[in-house]
Amino acid sequence: MNTHIIYSTKANHGQRLAQKIGTALNIPFSPVSERPTLNNIDILFIIGGIYSGNTLPELLPYIKSLTADSVKRAALITCPSGFYDVRLPESRQLLTHKLLVEKNIEVIGEHFCPCGLIPLPFGQPSSKEIERTMKFFKQTLGFSIYD
Repeated sequence: MNTHIIYSTKANHGQRLAQKIGTALNIPFSPVSERPTLNNIDILFIIGGIYSGNTLPELLPYIKSLTADSVKRAALITCPSGFYDVRLPESRQLLTHKLLVEKNIEVIGEHFCPCGLIPLPFGQPSSKEIERTMKFFKQTLGFSIYD
C-alpha cells in the first residue's frame, strides 16, 4: 500500500506528529510548503492545524492541486490549538474535507489531536496524544487493506 503524510503547521506540532508516526510506521512525510509530488497514493494522511477556527491557508492551494488519479483516499488529522469541540465546525477541517470531496478523493476519517495554546519546543502534542493518533493511523491502514 502506498501511503504518505503531509502536514502544515505554525508551531511545529504537526511536524512532530508526522516525524514520530511516519518514522514508527515507515510512512514518508513532507511539509506542504515543499509541495511534494504524489503519485498512486492509496491513503494520504493530512495533518493540519486549526487557527482561530480556520485551516492554515498554505494547506488549501496544495489540496486544490491534488487529483483523484494521484490520491485515492485521505484521512485528516486535525490539530486544533486551544479549546475545541469536535461538534463545532470551527474545530474541524471542513474546507479541506470539502475540497477533497470535490476532487473525488474519498475522506475516510478525521482524528483530533489537541496541540495546546502556544508553540512549545517540547511536550506538544503529548505522548498520550501521539499514542492516540498512532492508533488512528493503524486503524485507518487496517481498514483500507480490507476494503
